[in-house]
Amino acid sequence: MALISIVELLRAPRLSKELIDRSPPLKPYSRSFIQGYFLGVANVSSRIAFFSLVLSPTANDSRKENVLPLFNTGSGAVPLATIQGVDGRLRFDFSLDARETGLLILIPNLLSIALPDPYELRGYTELFLKPDTTGEEPQRVEVLTAAEHRSTYFDINLTAVGELVSSIPLAHGNALHSVEILRHWIGAIATPRPRPACPSTPVRSPS
Repeated sequence: MALISIVELLRAPRLSKELIDRSPPLKPYSRSFIQGYFLGVANVSSRIAFFSLVLSPTANDSRKENVLPLFNTGSGAVPLATIQGVDGRLRFDFSLDARETGLLILIPNLLSIALPDPYELRGYTELFLKPDTTGEEPQRVEVLTAAEHRSTYFDINLTAVGELVSSIPLAHGNALHSVEILRHWIGAIATPRPRPACPSTPVRSPS
């Protein structure tokens, strides 16, 4: 497991409805925006690797239908499946060939009828090496990562009018991560190994 960064997905107006109602001349400047999470991952090993990115929400709505995951290795973005654990964590699986770079994108799903307006999802991400079916998977793979938040602004006609990009600090300040394999999965999380049973202590009878 490698801890990557914080994440914040947003859909919100730039100016609140209450402010617009109080000051109607501000309506032409009432742009809305959505903010997505963009994670670049480079597999610097000499073989294909299968990964899982896990998003652990720390606040707000974490329903999987409200998050649209996309993955792009240079031939266009394709949707990813979303697996949700019983604790609300979200998992996104993808693979990278040897020395291949991909871009994983998480954005608010504007096509979801359940997506509230405004919408906020905050949390953090971890990267796991996922077992494959060959039985010959590596136990550890090194990757390079870069994380960004990208905000797209829309005018009152829902026409995109601008974008703001901000880098996200990476965990431990390092772009190079050593990602280890976890073999036991339930939903979006790895199951902890069972603890050994504690030896029972005989109960003494009162004398």
